[in-house]
Formats: sequence, C-alpha cells, structure tokens
Amino acid sequence: MYLRILIPIIFFMFLFSTPVLADIFSQPPDSAFEDDGTDVLSQVNVSDDVRAELDMSSLDKTDSIDANWTNNNIPENSTINSVIYYFEHYENQASRVDLKVYWYNGTQWIQVCSPSTASTDTISSCDLTSYITNVSQANNVFLRFEASRLSGGTQYAYVDYMNLTVNYTPPAIVFTNLSIWDDTDFYIKRVNETIGFYANYSNSSDPILNASCIIGFNISGGWEYYNMSYNLTSSLYEYYRSFSDNGTFNWNVTCSKTGYQTRTESDTFIVYPPAEPSVEVVESVYYACPSTVYYKIQRTGSTDYYIRILDNALQTKDYSGPFSYSTYYGNYTLGSEASLGNWTAKVEDAFFRVEVNKSFVVKARPESQPMTVISTDYYGIASSSDSEINVYTVGKVISCNITVNDRTGELKYSQSHLFDNVSTLTMSSLGGTGWQYPALIHVQCNDSAVVTSGPSTEGMYSFLTPSQLSSTYYGIIKQAGSVRISAPFGSLSYVVKTLDATGGVKQTISGTIPVNGSVEEEYAAASSIIIELNGTGIVVYEPDGTEALLYSSDSLSSKLAVPIYDKTGTSVIVFAVSGPAELNFTIYPQVGYIPTLGVCNVLKTLGSNQTEEYSISTILRECDKFKDFASNPLGTLVVSSNEKIVMAANPWSGSSIDQPAYKYGNFYLKGYFASSTSSLDYLLFIPSADTYVYVNGEDTNTTTVYSTYAGTVNTNYLNISSTKPIAVSVGYSGESTLVVVGE
Repeated sequence: MYLRILIPIIFFMFLFSTPVLADIFSQPPDSAFEDDGTDVLSQVNVSDDVRAELDMSSLDKTDSIDANWTNNNIPENSTINSVIYYFEHYENQASRVDLKVYWYNGTQWIQVCSPSTASTDTISSCDLTSYITNVSQANNVFLRFEASRLSGGTQYAYVDYMNLTVNYTPPAIVFTNLSIWDDTDFYIKRVNETIGFYANYSNSSDPILNASCIIGFNISGGWEYYNMSYNLTSSLYEYYRSFSDNGTFNWNVTCSKTGYQTRTESDTFIVYPPAEPSVEVVESVYYACPSTVYYKIQRTGSTDYYIRILDNALQTKDYSGPFSYSTYYGNYTLGSEASLGNWTAKVEDAFFRVEVNKSFVVKARPESQPMTVISTDYYGIASSSDSEINVYTVGKVISCNITVNDRTGELKYSQSHLFDNVSTLTMSSLGGTGWQYPALIHVQCNDSAVVTSGPSTEGMYSFLTPSQLSSTYYGIIKQAGSVRISAPFGSLSYVVKTLDATGGVKQTISGTIPVNGSVEEEYAAASSIIIELNGTGIVVYEPDGTEALLYSSDSLSSKLAVPIYDKTGTSVIVFAVSGPAELNFTIYPQVGYIPTLGVCNVLKTLGSNQTEEYSISTILRECDKFKDFASNPLGTLVVSSNEKIVMAANPWSGSSIDQPAYKYGNFYLKGYFASSTSSLDYLLFIPSADTYVYVNGEDTNTTTVYSTYAGTVNTNYLNISSTKPIAVSVGYSGESTLVVVGE
C-alpha cells in the first residue's frame, strides 16, 4: 500500500519540480497493445500497481507494448521545446533483460533509447526532443516499449504507467476587435426582403484576412450557423438572407484565426410584416391600418376635389379645400385625432378607406425606424466627485448595477439602483468625495438603456459598450490638456503621442495601468493626439477643458458631415491619420440644394499625420458663394476624403465630430441623448430624399433633401428616429457638444 501511494507522488514531483515557462501537454497514452494484440491500456494509464506483464521465454525472447498518443491539440505554429517519454517499470531479473524504446517516424520504427533495467519499481525516461521537432509530429506520437531476454529461463518485465510530456511555446496571440451590425440598424426590413449582416474583424489597425467568421441565427428557438464571406471592397465579413417570419430575433458572430484572439459578439434584429402598398388613389380603396398610419397628400390638379376617410363601419368624414399647391404630411392613429393644416381625421378601427378625386395623390408615409436602445452594458470614466451618470430608460423602470473602481483599481462602490425616464447620479452621491480619480465606471442594467456623462459644463458624451472599446484612439487638440485611460478587462500598458500640425511627434508619454485602474496624463499644447494600448481600454480626453471621446481605430471614416449654426464663425479641424488625404469640402445652405445658388465645392490636400484648420467663411469665399450662403446662419458641411480622417469643429469646443457610440454606417439613423439640463438644442441634416424625422415621438416635417433644421426640446432627453440615415448634432449655441455625425 505504501508503494502504491508513493509512486504517483514521486512521479508528479519528477515531472513538475522545475519551473514551467511554456505550455505543457502531459498525458497517458490513448491506446496501448502488446505485440499479441492484448489491450493493456487500463494497466498502463494510471500508476496503481496494476501492471502490464511482458514475458520472454526461450521460444519468444522479445515482448513489447505499442502505445499511441493521437490528436494532442498542440496549436499550429507552436515551438516544440522538449518531448519526454516516462514509464514506470521493473524486471524480475534485471541483469538478464534488455530494454529498448522505438519511435515510429511515419515510415519506420527507429530506436531512440536503451533505458536501464530495474529490480524495483522505477520511473525511467526517454528524451525524444531531437526526434520530434514539429507540431505535426508532436500531435501524433507512436512509441514501442520492448523487453528482450538475455539469459536464463523465462524473464518478466512489468509496466505500471506510461506518460508523454511535450513542453511547447504556443504562437503569440494578436489582440483583435470585432464589431457587428445589420441593415435593420438603419432601415426597416420586412418579411422576404434581403437583409445584410456585417462583421468587422480587425487587429489594432487592419482587417484580418482569411479568418473564419461564423454567423448564427435563433429564429424558431434553435440556433443555425453559416459561414460569412469576406468582401475585399468593404473589408468586412458579410452574409445576406431573407426571413419568412416577422419578429425580433437574436444573432451572433464568432470570428477566429490561428494566432489571433477569437471574438464573439451578439445583437438583435427586427423583421417587420409586409408593407402596405403605396398607391395613387383614384377610387375608393380599403387599406389595412396598423396602430399608426403616416400619409402624404399632394395637390396635383384642379380645385374640384375632396378627401373622405371611412372606417370599418363605413362612417365618413369629408374634407374639402381650399388647399394650397403644396404637400401635406401627417398621421392617423387608432382611437385618436391628428391634425395638420386645415383638416383633421380620426380612425376607430383596424381598416380605413380614403376617397379622393384625381386632383390628389395619397400615399402611405414610410414608417420611422423604431428606436432601440443601444445596450445594457456601459463603461465610462469619472474625472471628479462632481462627475455625473445620466441614465435614460425610454419610458421603462429598470434596475442597473453601478460599479466604481478608483485609479488604483480598488473597488469603491457596487450597488443596484432603480431608474425611471431620466435620472442623474453624481460620484459624490455615491460616497465618492474622497476617492482617487480618475475612476472607472461600469453600468450593467437588466434592460436596455442609454447612459451618458456629465456634468453639462464639461460636455456630454455617451458611455461606451464593451464592443465599442478599442486599443487605438485618435483626437484633435489645440492647447494643453489631459487624457484619461481606464483598463476594464486587464492591466494595460499605454503610449500617448502628441503631434504638431506637420505630423512631427512633440511628446511621448508611456506607462502601465492595473486591471480596473485608471490614469490621467497631461500633455502640452499640440495639434493631434494618438493613444495606443496593448489591449482594450476606454479613453476620455479634455483638449480644451471640455470632456470628449476620441475616434477609436474602428470608427474612423472617410466621409463626415456636420450641421453648423453660424457658417461665418465656424471652422473645422481635420487630422489625416492614415495617409495623405485629398479633401472635398461641400457646403449646403439651410434649405438644401437650390439651383440658383448651387452648392459650394472646394478641394484641399492634407499630408499624412498632418492637421489643419479650415474656416467655413474662407471655403465659401473660395467657391464665390459667401454672399449667397452667409445670409442664413444654418447649413451643413460634408467633408469627403480618399483616406480615413479625424475631424473636430469649432466653436463646439472639445468634441470629436464622430461619436463611436452611434457610429454604425452611412450617416446616422437614430440617436438617444440624456443630460442634467432642462432643455436640449439640436441640428438635423437630411442627406436623402423622402426622409421623415421624429423627435421625442413628434413628426418634425423636416423632409427637404440636403437641408439643415434647428430645434429645441424642453426636456432633459432627446430621442431621434427617422426613416433614412441622417446627421445630427446636439447643441448649436455656445459651448455645445457634437455627439452624432455620419460617414
């Protein structure tokens, strides 16, 4: 009994007493057979005094065991450091037995060692390092333990345990980013319409080619999986399909490649029922009516006309002119009245009928994209005990757990809170008056919500979801400031570089951050800034006293639009981050494209890593449109480039024009904003025809293509949706912050 316990302990100490600097495969064989076909695996896979017996007589002087280790799962491209074969054995008359170990190299058996015999239980080893030198050989090892009789009568060899130990260094793993989105993030998609699904799998700067990206759908309670295809033009992995059922469905993508970090992201998408037909009404027709029907009525002919609305009971309401030669927009909602201009309609049931003469065209308005809250999981950085957390629940009561770690990574606060509509918490209200700042904030909710920062005197930006965090960030600076970095997923090293306007490095700052810790680094006046991390983190900076988010590496764009309030006093700063940039500045007046005015187009060239500020009024003068455009303060600037760029606007101090939390494609289809202020100003730019915009649930009637509109809501939240992508900026007077703009 003593021997049975002692041998495994000695064997373990023998194998692992030296420091292990690389990964180790250490296992008994997968199969073991004597040369007569007897299966002896159960005798040699555990050190338990149950032994395989090899007998060598005068008739058969040799006996052996063939042991196999197959499919050992050592990663491709690993470096094989050592391969050792261990075996526990003894012989009845050690001096009369000879032992040999053979390795099968794929074509023949090669003797690799002649171990010594032993008269008591002994652990011997055979070094195969010089024979097994690559992963293919190490993953499939075939060994033969052979005993031969030298003299005397029948001799015996006993084998209690076999083990193969491979010490290897796996290939270095490259950290990766994965972001996913689909067409329903921007457009309404219906039953049997093709929907595109997209995955951006990249390292710190470039897409990862020849990866495996698997997309999964849960449509009817079970998951089904397909391979995504890489599109060289878009640099994205893509998959397209339609669906026969309407509803909200889950989907996910897992991307992997040998030597790269495997990533998985999940999302939902909505498939709507078949659309109502948009028709020209020239006679009585019934239409199916959802809860709200949007309409467009346009006068096209004579003054002899009327409009008649009928419900299921054929009760009627007649509406007649005079209507001006114009287009009227509005909506019917079941059980309520809606009015616009000179007429009102009320629909009581699920069907209605419209009767008009040929003087009018009646079409169903497109539905707006339903607002979906971005996430249930957010990260942000608090700069002081005055920093705010604004939570917007969009009409629900939800529970969110708030966790705060101070700059050392120490957990200072973790507690659940109930939120309803818009709520504001400060760090001091959480007991954070004496904490060390900056501090990492983690907000996890049981339902989707919007989380933004504050206070408003320091600007407003959205916290980021885990999938939106990155390892490389870019920004524009005009004077001395500071940058804050937090490490929510593991310790990080960082390098902060500031550049002058010509692209030359002015200052380099480096350091490390513990897990859940934060750091604040101050920098001198410069033109641009780049922050590089060796992992995924969150970065907030103060380029001029106003907090803002930087562009992450995967949110860079080559086309940016910014609605502007005062074209004569506004400028934009452009940073060419990825190479020499050919810039095309296009300015649209408030009312959009006017044939008599045209639009302003100016071309500029900016060198790689260079930064330059461009005055809107100067651009207008260069295209000889200053007088035409400057008479009205509102308008929109669109900057297109052949390379990825970073852009910031002035006087919207301290804000990157791009806001990664809302960046999902060409311009922006939706946006949520919440703050501690009692009202919010906003600007809208309409880049596409037939676009209908809804602000806090109300129809704005802002539909003219290429036009810019200003508005104010007397609430501390802003909820914007539209039927097509738009560009939005929040705040258009004083120290406002740009938080949404498009590609």
